[in-house]
Amino acid sequence: MDWKALFGNRIFKILFAGVVTAGTLAAQPYRPVVVVGNSMQPTYHDHEFTIASTALGALRRGDVVVVQGPQGPMVKRIAYLPGDSITYLYFGREWMLASDGGFRKLKDPDKFPKKTVVVPEGYVFVLGDNPDVSIDSRQLGVLPISQITAKIPNPRPQSSA
Repeated sequence: MDWKALFGNRIFKILFAGVVTAGTLAAQPYRPVVVVGNSMQPTYHDHEFTIASTALGALRRGDVVVVQGPQGPMVKRIAYLPGDSITYLYFGREWMLASDGGFRKLKDPDKFPKKTVVVPEGYVFVLGDNPDVSIDSRQLGVLPISQITAKIPNPRPQSSA
């Protein structure tokens, strides 16, 4: 079968257009992201679509990022940057973040043993907006900045509830 006689130069034009389109899409700094799980509620819900940028720029506290975790990509909020101090309180039988909401209800949190750690250079401490179900830096520890693959440019503001 003579392809050139059958299609002329059309097949090459179609292939060229496909390659150019694929290359253009691959070079774009924006990627679709599907939020999986409830760890970012109420900001993002399970199976919600959003757009993330691969142009990270300067990272700030409060930025919502896509970070490569041990089980795959996770959408989390940056809570602490390199050089930031994190205070933990020993409560019950475990160390818990002093900034978690439950400690504000304690009558005298100063009576609990404390420890402070500093986020090392090149790492961030990330949290989900729904701490009851989120697997984040409280369990995983600090994560390398190099594992942040994208940033959600203008996430909805974090709920104050």
